[in-house]
Amino acid sequence: MSGCLFKRKFLGILLLLSLLILSIPLPAFSMSPIKINHPSAYTTIKGKVIDAKTKQGISGVLIRVTYRSGRTALIKTTDTKGNYYSKQKSLLGRHYVIASKAGYKTARKSCYCHWGRTDTIKFELESLKKNTPPYAASVSPYSITLYTGQPITLRAVYGDNDGSQDIVEAKCLINTNISYPNSSLLKYEPATNKLYLRNDTDSQWLGGYIPGSNNTIENSQVIVDCDKTSVSKSQTNIEIRWNIAFKSKFKGTKDVYVYVKDSEGADYGWARRGTWRIREKTIAPPKVNAYKTLTNQKTHLISGQKGSKTSVWINEKESVKNNSQKSWTATVNLTTEGPNSFQIKLKDAYGNESAAVPVKIDRDTKPPSMPIADRFQMLPSKTECTMYGYKEKFASIWIDGKEEVGYTESVRWTHTVTLPKEGKNEITIFAKDKAGNQCSSAKITITRDTTAPVIKITAPANNAVVNTSSITVSYTVDGEPKSKTVNLTQEQNTITIEET
Repeated sequence: MSGCLFKRKFLGILLLLSLLILSIPLPAFSMSPIKINHPSAYTTIKGKVIDAKTKQGISGVLIRVTYRSGRTALIKTTDTKGNYYSKQKSLLGRHYVIASKAGYKTARKSCYCHWGRTDTIKFELESLKKNTPPYAASVSPYSITLYTGQPITLRAVYGDNDGSQDIVEAKCLINTNISYPNSSLLKYEPATNKLYLRNDTDSQWLGGYIPGSNNTIENSQVIVDCDKTSVSKSQTNIEIRWNIAFKSKFKGTKDVYVYVKDSEGADYGWARRGTWRIREKTIAPPKVNAYKTLTNQKTHLISGQKGSKTSVWINEKESVKNNSQKSWTATVNLTTEGPNSFQIKLKDAYGNESAAVPVKIDRDTKPPSMPIADRFQMLPSKTECTMYGYKEKFASIWIDGKEEVGYTESVRWTHTVTLPKEGKNEITIFAKDKAGNQCSSAKITITRDTTAPVIKITAPANNAVVNTSSITVSYTVDGEPKSKTVNLTQEQNTITIEET
């Protein structure tokens, strides 16, 4: 109880004192405003302002800084390339940099000013101008007749009233209709300044080369020469001069279409701008040098002359790659016993073909039959002998490694051989056909004998007397017994025996 009573008394005293203080009049006085100095330092702000769509620098853009205090300071305007730079005394801390220009949406970014700090701030301003779709102006030549492999310059002009920098894609299609597979679809990308060609299956872009570069792009229909392709730009137009040459596969009447698209995605759509007639060019056929029409080999080398920058095709297979040489050689396989036929023609880089030159080579691996010598006649000199015999048609006769009887149609043959030594002379003989096949060789022995034989009469005795009209004479020739009947005349007869 005593504690609670004390608290009540104390609170009452405090309340009374408060009332007394409030009732005492105070002397009048005035308050002066307090000035607070914010720290500042020299800082650098720089950067670039570009068009959000074209990515090109914008000149004459006002660059301002809004400080925390609310004060706005003009730094400067951008130069012709959209760049700005400022070094000045600024309040320290976080502020905002503002970029503005008539026709563009104002942009603001924050920065932090500190001693010695450099802030680089880039702006992309969005244009308030309404987009104008691009257009495909023209193609030339509009109408032309040309040959496959003939280079031609296709001039295509594309425009955009918002400026040529607004164009992001320019295409040209050459085909019988607006379809991409197996066509000549060309594309230029201004942003990268690169050339492209669509592949045969319409699955990817080929190339990606800068105009004027030492490159070519090709599919099965056309070859693009990047070195001779050029691009020029004006304020509103882009002109592309494509240097192209069509392949033989692409012959016929084709329409020329153009397409253009801007950065906003607006396009002109495919527009037909011409009709071209493409004819196939024929090239001179190859020349084939003299070759063997009959051989026993499995392969054969043939050669000839051709046009520069052509390839040699044998039975629809490329045997000699395209080159600038004017002579050629190729090896053909003779897979068949008997006739082997070949069609030889030329092709250029564009697929143009020449007429085919036929070549026929017979392969014969069967040797001729063995020649036969059936009669021998020794000449009076006793050192030579004439041989007579039979052979196969068109076979030649080789004696002791030398061709002595040529490839005649006759099956009879004759040849005189020399017998160099007394006694037995052995010769080797075989036949060859025109394919080079050779039969087995045979050996023939011919005896040379130039010594007179020794003849001895053994009966009748010399000066014998007989009463018959004939007599049998017995004698030996080199010791070999022989006999002969001789007719006699009346009175004395002289008998002579001769042997060779």
